[in-house]
Amino acid sequence: MAKLLLRAAFALAVVAGLIYFVAWLLKKGRVSDLIRMAGPQRRIHVVESARLGADSYLHLVKVDGKAALVGVGRGAMSIVEWPPHGGDGGEGGGDAE
Repeated sequence: MAKLLLRAAFALAVVAGLIYFVAWLLKKGRVSDLIRMAGPQRRIHVVESARLGADSYLHLVKVDGKAALVGVGRGAMSIVEWPPHGGDGGEGGGDAE
């Protein structure tokens, strides 16, 4: 009986360790990097994100080499800045003062 209990405790420890390891990989973003490397080239890349409030974010996104600022809030999303036609997404793309 003690042997069976010891085997069950060992199996539970192994499963808990695997769950912890997968959660750690997901938290560190390692799994998404592996998926990104194995998958096809994507046209949309999130360069950086900034949290502005409880439910609002500002994302710098590159689409086909052009950069755009996208604001995301509770139930809404809007493009803050998009380069003009022929813009390369580099510096000076907007009229903000």
